[in-house]
Amino acid sequence: MPAKTHTHSIEHARAVLDAVRDHVADALDIPVDEVTEFTLLPSDGLAVAAIIRDLKEEFGERSFGIAGDDVADWTTVADVVEHVSNERNDGDSDR
Repeated sequence: MPAKTHTHSIEHARAVLDAVRDHVADALDIPVDEVTEFTLLPSDGLAVAAIIRDLKEEFGERSFGIAGDDVADWTTVADVVEHVSNERNDGDSDR
């Protein structure tokens, strides 16, 4: 059974990364293939708010929570992916 859980985690992380990359590419107006884990988030707070809104719509409002303090610490795509993945995994463990 652990192999299935591990595979699910990898697929989940990949889905989160792909979604974040898509939304960041839209916000930065660049091709998605130019967005990596190290891509810096937009400096515009409204653009970051739009990314968060879009992710909540995509994954479901209750899938993860975001506090203002969390967002202030995010600088790269990887920061967002880590937060969303961790929050969604925590939520999955409650089921």
